[in-house]
Amino acid sequence: MGQTQTTSIVVNEIAVDSETCDISDICWLSDGKFLLTDRANSRLKILNAAYKFITSITLEGSPFGVCETELSQAAVTCQTPRGPDRIQLISTNNGLTKKGDIEIFYEPLYIVASDDVKHVHVTDAKNGVVTIDTRRNVHYTVPTQSDFTSPRGICETSCDNIIVCDSKSNALVDMILTKTKVEVTVKESGRLENPQAVCFDGKKGNILVACGNSNSIELFSAY
Repeated sequence: MGQTQTTSIVVNEIAVDSETCDISDICWLSDGKFLLTDRANSRLKILNAAYKFITSITLEGSPFGVCETELSQAAVTCQTPRGPDRIQLISTNNGLTKKGDIEIFYEPLYIVASDDVKHVHVTDAKNGVVTIDTRRNVHYTVPTQSDFTSPRGICETSCDNIIVCDSKSNALVDMILTKTKVEVTVKESGRLENPQAVCFDGKKGNILVACGNSNSIELFSAY
């Protein structure tokens, strides 16, 4: 990535925010807007395509991950001190409006919707990786195991293949989902240390991985 002139984008609301913002996830919506989860202030914020602040909404608990599930709807993972942790559904049409909760998780972290928007994959600190459909039915659960203990970032490379970061084993976990089983392959890499976020570049076939406390991202071929 070349060096270009950049600018800072102010996302705090002086009249509302009591803490310095702690943005844990950013989601680019299909209409060009951006959603940000602010853990410190328990708020979901939205920017327009020009990165200008539009509005925000207070959520129950600390928001962590966010993804678009369908046009004008997003899902946000939220953690609460006393539980239960949940996924909150938010309408992004004409601002931000709460639509409902899904309370089947222990500690949901990152979240991603499938390309066909029929499923949502969630990394959960206790339950591993959980896949649900739009009717909230659980289709797959990949529990944590000896070499897969701390699932974090998640992305989908195809309709039946997801990649998960494991922050403790410093590995990428490749999961192939079928109707009868889930195949799990742990791919360790000496280049990874505390991997937190992952993204698939469908045009180039590359996997981008961001690690904690690092000024660079690692690039891998998906094939």
